Amino acid sequence: MEPDFKEDKFDFGVHILKRRNFFNDRPVKEWVFTEYYSYYVDLLGDTLLKTVISNYKNDIQWLKSMKQLSHPVQIYLGTMFYEINNASLRDIQNSIDNKKDAQMPGVAFNAPIYTVTTIGSNDTKVTFKNNEFSNAPNNMKRHHDGQMDPTNKKQKTTTDENAHPENDDDDKDDQDDEHSDGSVSSINSTMEQEVEWTFWDSCRDILMSAEMDLEINQFSPHKHGVIVCGDKLHQTEENAIDAAVYTLVVNHMNSGNDFSMDRSVTFAEVEEYFTTVFGAEKSNMVDCARYPVPATDPKKRNFIADMTLSIFRDIYDSESNLKHSESMLNSACLYPAIRFACQAVTKGKLLFYPGEERLNAMNMVLGDDTVIYRGDAIVRMRGALKLEVLLLETSNAHGGCTESKKAFDFYKALYGGVAMLKSIANQFKYGDIKLFKRIKVYFLHASKEDVRLWSVQYVSKHIYVVCREDTAKMPYDYNDLPSDITYFIHFFWVLKLRLENTISSIESLITDHENKKKNDLYGTLSTSENLEIIVEPIPIRLTERFHINKVPNHPNSFSQK
Repeated sequence: MEPDFKEDKFDFGVHILKRRNFFNDRPVKEWVFTEYYSYYVDLLGDTLLKTVISNYKNDIQWLKSMKQLSHPVQIYLGTMFYEINNASLRDIQNSIDNKKDAQMPGVAFNAPIYTVTTIGSNDTKVTFKNNEFSNAPNNMKRHHDGQMDPTNKKQKTTTDENAHPENDDDDKDDQDDEHSDGSVSSINSTMEQEVEWTFWDSCRDILMSAEMDLEINQFSPHKHGVIVCGDKLHQTEENAIDAAVYTLVVNHMNSGNDFSMDRSVTFAEVEEYFTTVFGAEKSNMVDCARYPVPATDPKKRNFIADMTLSIFRDIYDSESNLKHSESMLNSACLYPAIRFACQAVTKGKLLFYPGEERLNAMNMVLGDDTVIYRGDAIVRMRGALKLEVLLLETSNAHGGCTESKKAFDFYKALYGGVAMLKSIANQFKYGDIKLFKRIKVYFLHASKEDVRLWSVQYVSKHIYVVCREDTAKMPYDYNDLPSDITYFIHFFWVLKLRLENTISSIESLITDHENKKKNDLYGTLSTSENLEIIVEPIPIRLTERFHINKVPNHPNSFSQK
């Protein structure tokens, strides 16, 4: 007898993705794939089965984020997802053809019992226990790079490999297409097994589904293996990752942040200096800004003095109208701040290139010298290669950009950042993947009254994270709050610290790459460990003329701040 929860109906409201209206006012027991497939085809016409499967998995993850669903329904949805994720195309197609709604792989009504346990901040362990559990996931452990480890086993299995069609060689290609791990366990097995995976694997499933989803904007980061995240930053509805998993992503990115965001701690020794400057009469503020900064670190002392004097002399006292133009905002406010941050970097390892500068990484990655990406400024490492580690996009004058312009510049910079990361992987392809994962490249995006810092980082197989690291209000006139100005200065000091960390990580990768090449006398370096192959994002060069009204909404439009 079926549990009562399968008779439940829910009203999720009219969804912008029309296919998701399938789940409205329909008993849970009818959320099976064959019913979904019929609804999908009636709605959108004949579609590739793989596309429908990918959208179905994506929609199940979306359903799991709904708070009104009971725990049994959540368990049931988890079962549906894991089974269809591990079913062969042949079995799914046969179920559609034979209309075996209640028996098809991916929709087992006798849901297995499983428990979910969070292990630290990075791992989740799920234990499946069930008799006659069809197409259960293989008993392996997924690591952070998404690969399977067959040594972590705990199972009792009775199977006959020759008895099941999914083991036929004819279906091998289909299975490899459906499952990145290339394996499906035998059906009708008697087993007790334990499966462990990281939250990155959950993200990978969503990203792969988004790539196939025709209803998701073609320029959406999710469609290209990129997760956009940050504190108080909501996801777009069309790209939603399970809320609990998204929280783990944000926490993971924050856990690697070694930089204090507390201005009072970073600038504790110079508090008296700021008090003197802000407490002076307007006519004396510039002179006070020239007072010696009581910082023990000469780099910090010079940086604070340069930043403070620049703001009071070149913006406030000169009455520079930052609302006049983007050029005025850049030249009076942002260019000096970036330049001072670069000058403060240890041993002067960075070079600052302002003004419609060409991003060389985009040409290198796309292999086309005619494709030109121009940023408002680029920061490169010194040396023959001049690796690019930071770019700036300014959307308009202070307070003056439209939402469409803001969104366009953000996604343009995002894919520019992906290109910078990919170019580093290509040039030092024999470096260790663990060293490469430590590297963050950055882009600054100035829009309206704020400047935001975003990082781009490779975190796991096929997954890249763009994280909003920090936000600061840009100075404008004498009416600015002292706390906003000191945080603006702090924002760029921390940027300097971040860039030093990036330089150190890149230098470690270069050293490892060169050592491996030097010791590889017979040219036997494995292509499977080649970063040029492993790190495979395909960046997009966006042009304002063609794409300004085609990109998704800016992620800040879904933000709490």
